[in-house]
Amino acid sequence: MKKVKEQDSDMLASQMISNLKNNYHKLWVVTIILLIMFGAVTCYLVYVLNDTGVIETTTDEYDVQQDAGEYGSNNFVNGNDNEVING
Repeated sequence: MKKVKEQDSDMLASQMISNLKNNYHKLWVVTIILLIMFGAVTCYLVYVLNDTGVIETTTDEYDVQQDAGEYGSNNFVNGNDNEVING
């Protein structure tokens, strides 16, 4: 009878060790997946935050002529439609 109890306890211990190894393997895989996901989210945030800071603007070129006029104030004349802007 004693040998049967020892064999049962040995089988139980080996089963527990086997289950523990399986659980640790699963936890290791989950940890690796979480680290990869964290890295992907971090890279995406860096991309988005760097991309939103870029503002594209267009500029128009004008030939500006200055005329002091009679009273010494500058009038800016737009070269395209000769619009006078008093300054």
